Amino acid sequence: MVDLPDDRPLRSTYLVESRSELCLVVVFFQGFDARYWIGVNFIGAIEQILTRREMEGLAKIGPWGGNGGDPQDIVLAAGAAPPHRLVRIEVRSGGAIDALSFTYAAIDGTEHAVGPWGFSGGKNHKVKLGEAEVVTEISGTLGPWGGHAGIVVRSLSFVTSAGKTHGPFGEKVGGAAAAFRVPVKGGGRVVGFFARSGWLLDAVGVYVHP
Repeated sequence: MVDLPDDRPLRSTYLVESRSELCLVVVFFQGFDARYWIGVNFIGAIEQILTRREMEGLAKIGPWGGNGGDPQDIVLAAGAAPPHRLVRIEVRSGGAIDALSFTYAAIDGTEHAVGPWGFSGGKNHKVKLGEAEVVTEISGTLGPWGGHAGIVVRSLSFVTSAGKTHGPFGEKVGGAAAAFRVPVKGGGRVVGFFARSGWLLDAVGVYVHP
């Protein structure tokens, strides 16, 4: 176990390769209380477990959050093309993230809606991406909320290639909480999500296209 000061961010760096393409994913963490890392994938105290599943060149990174709720993921029909870019994201939130849904476009141009994962509480926020615009960063905070048992996703923010920041949606918490940030470098992009959800969004992870 490695002891770190409370204000020192944790960082893991990954090279995500797909055939001849290469992009850099640097994952930042900030933790203030070990209790709030329950359900977050770590080796010891400082190294995130990176789960990679090749889905036509995509890297699966995460999740971050608690272990409540049910697992949620993109389900591809037989012969269907995988996500190529995000078209829109919808987040329902109040004091935490109530639900996440999104639409992605495959390389053949077909659009596929996924979710919602969670329930219909909170206010609905819609992020519509331009045809040449992609998501290059996701960040969020984690922690307990209300009478919900365990750790949930308290807030989410998205940054796009157009220089726009959407969010934070939900309540961006500090103090006794944990935070993550995933900037994708080298021309890569976030193309989809996977999660755990019940009444709220318990955990979230990303699919990255190099």
